Amino acid sequence: MCGMLDGLAVYAAVFRPEGALPEQKRPNYVRYKVVFTAVSSNQFGRLVLRLHRSGISRVCALLDSPKIDRCSHEIRRIGLAIGGSSHASASHPPETREVRRSKIQQANARLRAALNACRGGLRFRIAQSRYYTSRLAHTIKDLRITRIGGWQTYDDFLKRHLFGQLEKIDRLGYRLDDLSRRIDQEQSELLSEDLIALNESTSKHTLAMVEANEKVATATNEISVANRELVELQFTAEIFAFVAAEYYLSSSIAAAFKLHDDGKQCVFAITGIILLLAFLLRNQESLRKWIRSVASQLGETTIRFLRNRGHKND
Repeated sequence: MCGMLDGLAVYAAVFRPEGALPEQKRPNYVRYKVVFTAVSSNQFGRLVLRLHRSGISRVCALLDSPKIDRCSHEIRRIGLAIGGSSHASASHPPETREVRRSKIQQANARLRAALNACRGGLRFRIAQSRYYTSRLAHTIKDLRITRIGGWQTYDDFLKRHLFGQLEKIDRLGYRLDDLSRRIDQEQSELLSEDLIALNESTSKHTLAMVEANEKVATATNEISVANRELVELQFTAEIFAFVAAEYYLSSSIAAAFKLHDDGKQCVFAITGIILLLAFLLRNQESLRKWIRSVASQLGETTIRFLRNRGHKND
């Protein structure tokens, strides 16, 4: 019981302690009595309206309070589960990225479940509780409460039994924001470490590819050198083969036709010319390259000779 409007009214109410009655027998209303000593009916109406608003704000500020308490405990457990997972200590070595990633995924799943545990979501309920708490505080100031003897005033009752719970809900909002930041920070650190590991792996693969390309280039050069040597060897072998073929073919023709010395010489000359033409036609590309190489070397030698002679004349 207390005075209101600086003593113009007397307010009395009985607030049932929590748990005094079974839930099915609890009334869904609050009884209070107001004795108003002034003559203004408008002022009395404003007083009753403020009392109703304070009651509405009180009830709405604590809506889903048991669920909010359970969410508060769950948020604390989530924070302990992910706390310090990326830091090492003397007794606890640093956890691997996979273990930390698993913890963060579990924390995200549990946090989403906690955020959806209340009507409209936990963040919405916290914001609504803050709004109705502010509205209740302004309404109490407008009531201009005064004390009557040893009776407990309306605002003292709220401070002792209500505002503590409202402050817990308000702090829960800050704890929820802090937990969200911690989870985001852990995810950012994991993403950075994954990118660093990916860059290192890419660098190793690139280095391995460069080394493989160098080995391929070396093998290709060796194959080219071997091919050139094989072509030169084949060219030399063909020369010896054509010489031997010219001798044996001419001898065979001369023996078949029983030619004398003059005939043999003529056969040797004709056979040599034919084989020489065949050899030139077969190796014309190689001969062109050889002629170009010889001409280039002769040109360079001539240019150096002329330059050296010009310097001596000067």
